Amino acid sequence: MPTIAQAQAAFLREGGPKGGTSKGGVYTVKSGKNKADFSKVSGNLGVVQAMIAEYISEFIKNAEDNLKKSNSNTTGALTDSLDFDLITTSSGYTINLNALDYYKFVNEGVRGATTSRKNNTSPYKYKDKMPPISPIAKWIKDNRLTARATDVKMYGATGRERKAIPPARAQKTLAFLIARSIYRDGLRATNFFTDALNDTFKDFGQNLSKALGASITINLQQMADQFKKGQGVNIPR
Repeated sequence: MPTIAQAQAAFLREGGPKGGTSKGGVYTVKSGKNKADFSKVSGNLGVVQAMIAEYISEFIKNAEDNLKKSNSNTTGALTDSLDFDLITTSSGYTINLNALDYYKFVNEGVRGATTSRKNNTSPYKYKDKMPPISPIAKWIKDNRLTARATDVKMYGATGRERKAIPPARAQKTLAFLIARSIYRDGLRATNFFTDALNDTFKDFGQNLSKALGASITINLQQMADQFKKGQGVNIPR
């Protein structure tokens, strides 16, 4: 991926904003798109838009890496849903997050219905519904987990025999037991989103101020809170 400085230099050479950016436009930034791909898809961006898009792309990459490290990307749906709309207007820029809503639960975890052993800080708590079983079953299958043979009492005789559990039934049973455990004890926070935000955007305000030629202060906690509420992050010109 080009560096921010390289992106700035390239777009400055092109003469700044072109196409529809001066009148406003919406550009979607997805993971894996470098600046060349981004400009081809969306038209030429100005240097400030290019820099913001670069940060967003880097953030998505870091968030996806964090998901993989925490083994929380069970179906790949959450990773696939992560993208941002960069909206340019006459007054500034707005960054809107597009993601499956449960990213908040994966990020901050969930308190258990009966105990707080695994999480006692999350604003979310299991109440009357267990987590869905199907993603857990897929995780079990992908990780090739198997249930051990179980002891079965031999009625009318002494002793016990070992009986194997059919694979499909074993996966379903194991998925249910894991879901029930998560419901009861809670889900640990991964902070995949928060950590990626802090790591990626730590120097965003400083670099953006240079690009805009004006002092810009970026509050990362405020950014995270706005995204969580479904609000866009506004950056004035």
